[in-house]
Amino acid sequence: VGVGQSQLPILQFSLFELWANRDIDRNLVSFEAYRNLGGIKKIIERHANKVIATELDATELALAQLTLPTLVNMGEQGNDVKLRLPLSHFGTEQKVVLQKLSGENSRLLSIFPVPDANDPTQEVQYVELAHEELIRSWPALRKWLERDSEFHLSLSRLRVSYQKYVKEGGHTDYLIPEGRQLEEAKSMLSDFGPRPLGELRAFIDASVKNVEERTEKDR
Repeated sequence: VGVGQSQLPILQFSLFELWANRDIDRNLVSFEAYRNLGGIKKIIERHANKVIATELDATELALAQLTLPTLVNMGEQGNDVKLRLPLSHFGTEQKVVLQKLSGENSRLLSIFPVPDANDPTQEVQYVELAHEELIRSWPALRKWLERDSEFHLSLSRLRVSYQKYVKEGGHTDYLIPEGRQLEEAKSMLSDFGPRPLGELRAFIDASVKNVEERTEKDR
């Protein structure tokens, strides 16, 4: 599964599945058991499907289908990677789902504290996928991503603009300018339903207001 602390979640539930399918008579895990489970990819798929089937009700599952893809940064060439977001980015009901999927029996997500960039004495809770292998090996997550691929690609582009805006101290010159990108961002607010946008919503609103004020000033 690789090396480093980031590999621990996938190693944990892989070992759990192997131990559950051990040779009970000899009390050992055989390579045959690993092969019968289908290797790491199938172990991940089986575990993830079991979690969402047993931990979430129908309403929570619908929320998970909208929420989990936002924890993936989609690349233009299929270079998809996991994304760390503040837990405050999400609404109350979404947080309940995220907490369930990060529990001891789930381990699909990791929730952890990070020092606040504005006040290092305070901590901010962040959430991310437990392992990037989930993006590649869990067909359900891939299906949710691809179903709304236009939205998620737009979201990834918007995050790049927002990060530059924050880096430049929130200067209005780094808001989204009038044109295709702003129209794309506005459609994210109106056309895609209750997707979690967090601070990006305020960024879009500020960009729209900035364009309107400049247009009015030029008249």
